Amino acid sequence: MAWGSTARLRSASPPPWAPLVLRWSSPVLAHRRRRVGLLVALVASGLLSAALPVVATGLALLACGAACLAVVGAAPLATGLVALLPWLIIFLEPVPDELRTMVAALGAGFAFLAVLSRRRPSGWLFGASLLLVPAFLSLPTASGAGAFQFLRYLAFVALVGLLVSERGSDLAGRMTRVALPSACAALLVHAAVVTLGLGSTGTYYGFGERLGYASSPHDLAFFAAGAGIAAFLRFDRATLRYGFFALAATITLLTGVRSAMAGLILFAALLAFRRGARMQQLAVVLAATAAVWATGTNQVLTERLLKSEQSGEFSQISSAGSGRGEIWSNAIVSWQDAGPVAWLFGTGLRSLPGLSQKAFGTPFTGHSDLIEIGVQLGLVGLAGYLVLVVLVIRAASTKLVLTVLGAAAVLNGALEYIAPLTLILVFAGAKAAPLASRATGPARGRSPARTRSTTGSSVLAIARAPEG
Repeated sequence: MAWGSTARLRSASPPPWAPLVLRWSSPVLAHRRRRVGLLVALVASGLLSAALPVVATGLALLACGAACLAVVGAAPLATGLVALLPWLIIFLEPVPDELRTMVAALGAGFAFLAVLSRRRPSGWLFGASLLLVPAFLSLPTASGAGAFQFLRYLAFVALVGLLVSERGSDLAGRMTRVALPSACAALLVHAAVVTLGLGSTGTYYGFGERLGYASSPHDLAFFAAGAGIAAFLRFDRATLRYGFFALAATITLLTGVRSAMAGLILFAALLAFRRGARMQQLAVVLAATAAVWATGTNQVLTERLLKSEQSGEFSQISSAGSGRGEIWSNAIVSWQDAGPVAWLFGTGLRSLPGLSQKAFGTPFTGHSDLIEIGVQLGLVGLAGYLVLVVLVIRAASTKLVLTVLGAAAVLNGALEYIAPLTLILVFAGAKAAPLASRATGPARGRSPARTRSTTGSSVLAIARAPEG
């Protein structure tokens, strides 16, 4: 009896690893469990991305995202994915474009899930339906590129849903507090890469543009321009605002992408109309001009403009914008010849490269969201897109950041570059104080000693937003 009682007691005693399990499952260590789970998921995603094809990688990312969602929640996961995008942009050369698209779409989707229970204007559902229904109808006959284009449209709809939701600006603000410092750090790393002469030089346009390890000049240019404007509007310290804006303008000019430079110029012009912002506008122009001339990057734009003039690009409308006029004309004529059904619902996802292949012997995208959506998704899809654009403009708390997207949407097609679009829309959704209420020195309510002691944390300081 005694031996049996002892055996039962021994069998009922906890195993030797039980204290570790109990300690790890305690509420005190909940944050550690979340960090470890997120780290394991990110490492698994990176390994699978290097070993598996694109489609399998997408499924792996989705599975890892679902696991992270259960551990950390939608909002922190969306913040981490969006903060990862700047690094995928500057190191684009070894990273597939499809992977960057999936990361941006997952970040937008999780951000949308975080505010899913919040109310939204009825116009959002109306615009989303008009845009997505024609795209969904053409999805069965679309190629792999068409499927990824549909994924970009889904990400855009989710981002608009985030901006117009009740608490969307609060979540966008929390995401910006992480994503904007990450973007600024990425700009510094990219500047160091270019300064050391690493990566690509003159491999895209052929006139000396410096891309570093970012093989796509458009992704890099739109990201740099958007991050520079966001840094100027949100950082408290004047040195950080003007310094990062000048750095972003220099990087943008080094890419040779003229539409991104047009967005920066439009930002400086609109800044002049804001009350009390004329001195800031003048300082922006002087800082950007000084950085451009000091680094010699003005030669990149000069050489491209000279090359365009010598090739007769500006001699007629059809050849303007590196042949965009001719591409647009061919796309519209092809859409008109396709018949009434195509007029309403378009020629199908990713059909424009095929149309341009027949006309010019080279596949081209629409080089404009208006042309691309209007031709491929018809008048129904174009109407939905315009509704969503109006909602973005109305809901954006920091509208000046949208100047880069405006130039990209008209002259390049912003939806083609979903990674910088995601970052810029998140920056635009976060509230920021008006420039007229900012002090050029230390922030209000702080002593000089405290300001000096918090130099490191000032990089993450976001201006307080006014109520309403």
